[in-house]
Order: sequence, then structure tokens, then C-alpha cells
Amino acid sequence: MNIANRLTVMRIILVPVMLMFLTITDGYNWAWLVAGCVFILAAVTDFVDGAVARGMKQESNFGKLMDPMADKLLVVCALLMLNRANLLSEYVTMVIVAREFVIAGVRQLALANGKRIVTASLLGKLKTVVQCVGVPFIMIGNSCVPGNCLWWKAWDIILVGQYIMFVSAILAVISGLAYIWANRKVLKFEGS
Repeated sequence: MNIANRLTVMRIILVPVMLMFLTITDGYNWAWLVAGCVFILAAVTDFVDGAVARGMKQESNFGKLMDPMADKLLVVCALLMLNRANLLSEYVTMVIVAREFVIAGVRQLALANGKRIVTASLLGKLKTVVQCVGVPFIMIGNSCVPGNCLWWKAWDIILVGQYIMFVSAILAVISGLAYIWANRKVLKFEGS
């Protein structure tokens, strides 16, 4: 197993660690700070493993399949927990999660038909970056003690994260439609 694939596996392992801290309740705000830091660490491994795979020519079938799955697992689990804590709109969550399922379906369909799919576009990558900023904003904002957190009020930090995630939902729709359009030949069945 090469370095890039180990980073992907590490990201998958970090998901339950993040979830564990997000489920600690009863006023343990520090747990949300730790969860935010774990999310950031996992997000960094996403950017590093891609660079390593391309730079060291370590691209593999495992990485092509598991890297996007690890990303989706991280983001979807984080969004569901933010939604559960009433820190993120269920509409934003549904749009982003639905987009991830649709894109995963297009990839599976391409694989089943032995066709090559177009990789993530610049818009898709931008969506991921925006999510990787918005989610920790909300988590870290929720970790602040009532009152001030650094120089902002805790709710202000959460609100900024929510706005960022709203932008992410818009980017999810646009990039999802662009991805489907770029892979439209994969969606054509025999005889149609």
C-alpha cells in the first residue's frame, strides 16, 4: 500500500474519531473543538494524498475508488451531525448529501459499463474546499463557551460557517449538474 492510499485509509479511520467527539454532550464544548480539528486533519489528508499520488506517480485503482468515498464519508457524517445538533439547515444537508449520492451513482454506472469517467472539475474541487472551511467553522464555533471566542462571539462563527455551507450547497448543485453533463455518455444505456 503506497503513501497516498495510506492517507486515504487514515481519513476513513478519522471519521469515527470525529463522530465520537461530536456525540459527547452535557456541556463538553471542548469535544466540538477536537472534532473540528480532526475534520481539518482529515481534510488536509485529502489534499495531500492527491498531490502525493500524482507527484510520486502512485495513482491506483484503490485510490481512484476509495479517495472519493472517503471524502463523501467524512463530509456526509459531519453534515448529519451538524444537522442533528440543529447547527445546519436540513435543506443544505439534503442538497449536499443528494449530490454526493448522485455522483457516486454516476461513477458506479460508469464502472459497471466499463467506461472511463471524467474526473472532478474545478467547480467540484472548489465545492470541497468550501465545505472543508465551512464545517470546521461551525464545529469550532459550537465549541466556544457562551460569550466570546477569540475576538468573535461564538454564534457569529457558527453563522459564518452556515453561510459558507449555503454557498457550498449552491456549488454542489452547479458542480453536480456540470459533472453529469460531462459524463452524459456514461448515462446513455444500450438501445437508447
